[in-house]
Amino acid sequence: MKRALLTLRAVALLTLTAAPLTAQVSPDAHWRTLTTTHFQVHFSTGLDSLAKRTAGSAERAYAGLSAELVAPRGPIDIVLGDNVDYSNGYATVFPTNRITLYARPPVDAIALKYIDDWIDLVVTHELTHIFHLDRTRGWWALGQYVFGRNPFLFPNLYTPNWLDEGIAVYYESRLTGAGRVNGTEHSAIARAKALDKMTPAINALSASVPEYPLGETVYAYGSLLVDYIARTRGPATMRTFIETSAARTIPYLLNANAKAGFGIGFDSAFTQWSDSIRADALSFRGTAAQPRDIATRGWYAEKLRWVDDDHLIFARNDGRAIPGLSEMDVRTGDIRALERRSSLDATTQLANGARVWAEEDFVDPYTVRSRLYFARDGRTTTVLPDRRLLQPSARMADGVCASADCYDIVAVELQPGTTGLARIVTRSGDAVGDGDRGVQYAAITTFSPDTTWSDPRWSRRGARIAAVRSVYGATSEVVILDTLGHVQKVLGRARGVTQAPSWSPNDDAVYFTSDRSGRPAIYRANVASGALVKIAESATSLTESEVSPDGTRIATLHLRGDGFRIATIETPASGAAADSSSVLAMSNRRPVASIDAPVSAYSSWRGLVPRYWLPALEQSDEGRTTYGFLTSSSDVIGRHAYAVQGTLEPKRSEPNLNFSYQYAGLGNPLFGVTGAEQWDHFGLFDAKKVRVGTLARRKMIGDVAITFRRPRVRSNTYLTLGVEQEWRDFRTDPSDLISKIDTTLRKTYTYPALIASAGFSNARQPTLAISPEDGVQLSATVRQRWRSDALEATRSTSVIGVASAFKSLDLPGFAHHVFAVRGAFGWADSKTTSDFTAGGVSGSTLQIAPGVVLGDGHRTFFVRGFPGGAQHGSQAIAGSAEYRIPIALPGVGYKFLPLFLQRVSAAVFTDAASAWCPGTYASTSAVCPVTGTLRQTMASAGAELQMNAALQYDVPFLFRFGAATPIAGRSYFGTSNVAAYFTVGLAF
Repeated sequence: MKRALLTLRAVALLTLTAAPLTAQVSPDAHWRTLTTTHFQVHFSTGLDSLAKRTAGSAERAYAGLSAELVAPRGPIDIVLGDNVDYSNGYATVFPTNRITLYARPPVDAIALKYIDDWIDLVVTHELTHIFHLDRTRGWWALGQYVFGRNPFLFPNLYTPNWLDEGIAVYYESRLTGAGRVNGTEHSAIARAKALDKMTPAINALSASVPEYPLGETVYAYGSLLVDYIARTRGPATMRTFIETSAARTIPYLLNANAKAGFGIGFDSAFTQWSDSIRADALSFRGTAAQPRDIATRGWYAEKLRWVDDDHLIFARNDGRAIPGLSEMDVRTGDIRALERRSSLDATTQLANGARVWAEEDFVDPYTVRSRLYFARDGRTTTVLPDRRLLQPSARMADGVCASADCYDIVAVELQPGTTGLARIVTRSGDAVGDGDRGVQYAAITTFSPDTTWSDPRWSRRGARIAAVRSVYGATSEVVILDTLGHVQKVLGRARGVTQAPSWSPNDDAVYFTSDRSGRPAIYRANVASGALVKIAESATSLTESEVSPDGTRIATLHLRGDGFRIATIETPASGAAADSSSVLAMSNRRPVASIDAPVSAYSSWRGLVPRYWLPALEQSDEGRTTYGFLTSSSDVIGRHAYAVQGTLEPKRSEPNLNFSYQYAGLGNPLFGVTGAEQWDHFGLFDAKKVRVGTLARRKMIGDVAITFRRPRVRSNTYLTLGVEQEWRDFRTDPSDLISKIDTTLRKTYTYPALIASAGFSNARQPTLAISPEDGVQLSATVRQRWRSDALEATRSTSVIGVASAFKSLDLPGFAHHVFAVRGAFGWADSKTTSDFTAGGVSGSTLQIAPGVVLGDGHRTFFVRGFPGGAQHGSQAIAGSAEYRIPIALPGVGYKFLPLFLQRVSAAVFTDAASAWCPGTYASTSAVCPVTGTLRQTMASAGAELQMNAALQYDVPFLFRFGAATPIAGRSYFGTSNVAAYFTVGLAF
């Protein structure tokens, strides 16, 4: 569960870009609001009862946190959506205190499985962020009195993510009695790192860490460190620490804040805690068998399944490649990739070569669903696409249906706030929906908010199903069901996390993993007697228990410092008898909290009231400073959003305004309106070339656009259609000059336009990639423009097209090497009033403080080393080629400074571009000289050092340091032979 990091980057993005598709509820859903004393719970259709439980949990958590910390200001919005099939939530204090939760129980994330009530846990966690981050004292509070809830004026937003998440996980566990501190996954990660001598330094804790366990690092180490400090220094010190940091003038003095609040610095506490973890790991002496690692590459592996006695398939993400299905030869440890996957879910491979699996994909721009797929002989079919299915187990089922080619599938089905088991019988490939005669669907368990089901597995003979049932109160167990879902036996009940059951060859026993002893280990339960024995364990954890077809070996996932290793153990004839009790932290079951409060229709308006303003300083085209403000807001579900900026240059009294509004209530398309007022200035000279005044041109532009989006995990497509109206008028300084230079400048000109833009991308981006890989990115924009008082005479058309292609090379390094090429062209007819420019560095911009921007922004026709706009004209062409090379993964910061160096790469490149005016345009074009201009190529070659560094500890940006030398068009380059530059973001 991640909080929404409102960093300086967020301020730079206050223009109306769409919210990340993985972090927004559906704005076009039907929403209602339940109001309690401290909360407004906004929920979509079908979540009525879950909203009441959310409200009850929120008020209970509010009371518990208020007893330990200072309560936040004002009411808190909680948005409860059911548009994605993964578990997550996030919180932000800007522009108001807001929490977003997704109604999907955590049935697959190991760390989140040790819970009583998952709603209790996620609400308590996210509400802790609000208590922590909203707290503002001292001059910060004075600043907010003047500037409102300005995102720069929340002192605790400047703290690293490991501290924010550590505090939230600490209270999630302290107040609920369950949670991740009381579970075993975080301590297992810390032990694995310690045993392999990979314990990170405290300045290597970041949400952008490029090593296992990636973003989970800040949760694991942050929570364990905060818990250690609270246990050794007293829980009351947490409030003292937060109060201290909320008033500290320099927010980055973490050690000083810790010493003032806890009586010990974070660095000293981290050393003490990590020493204790290592001692605990080294003291482990297991009584059961130890696994033998057979795969040396760590990172993420899940859902082991035997194909035969010597081969396993499994879901894998090694960071270098896109996640996918892989196969391993257990005799040699060799691994080969089979198919791409969008999520690490289970795949069953059957004897006839058919495969059944589940993975997530977009249904629309806001909805992500887990679907069931069937593939055989190169043909892939979606099974019951309207059902939300995952973790499938499949078998050949001759005789179950009329077809000889028949498949019986049991899977987890998601419903709002809970899960159950479903059984699907289908013919080969004839699986298109509930109404298809070739598909039989039945829910074989009930759906209850107090019970979740996971990890179903068919028995070898197909007569029974083993699955994990978790009941409110953190009790989990393996349940044996018949094919209709009737419970026949309950095995291994414990307060803890049970998972990954598999059957012995003759179906007389079930193997599973459980952390009932404090460390996840492999157990075997006799189906008839229920007798339980521990048969394998490690000093860290074993998280799967897949018995080979011949029954001689068990494949498991062994946690090491670099991630999960596939390991095997010889199946023992006996093992140590296991007690049915658990040594994990126990708690009494808390009653379900539910509030039957008033419900009303959702209203956007409270969320749209501006809550802050920022001073805006800019430079006019004459180098004069303009002064003004900016503000923005959006309602809590993201249906409406706007941003406004206004500045004024005092001497000329010329306002510059920018306004944008986005409406997402249609879902798809997005509707957007923008408006701007801008001023350009030109010198006026007499016949002797003496300046006699200034001509000011005012441009007022308004446009309306609709954007259709089709995001998918493997591709992204968009189409934007828009209309634009531009007004131009003129004035002079002194004012009477306007009638003397040209009487036509005394009127207002209007320029209507039609614009169409489209794009497509299927480029891949593995976790450690330094660049897009193995795909293309295409975009095109067409613009038709007129002058309204002379439509035919002034109609102009322009076209811009850009194409990029990327090819990965599997050469040494932490990531693939990448060869990237790009081409662009621009064409405008002879009536155009806008030119194309060539030259300059291309990238993006980063606002690090009000009025302070890094980077050069995007350029279509760039040539590194040459000045921006070195050439201009009505036609342009450009091309670039880059070879991108991974260098190192430092993954470290410097002490407690808010900078984290994530990875380093390099690139060698060559660019070429030209912009020109054909001679045939000379007499008619407003942008071309009388004689036109020759087409002259500018070209350069050079190299860049590229560093992915996280500002504010956790939010990564790409910083590029480069040098270029001219190879064509030397006269445009400048006086030196080499031009050095710095910018932000990839060139393309």
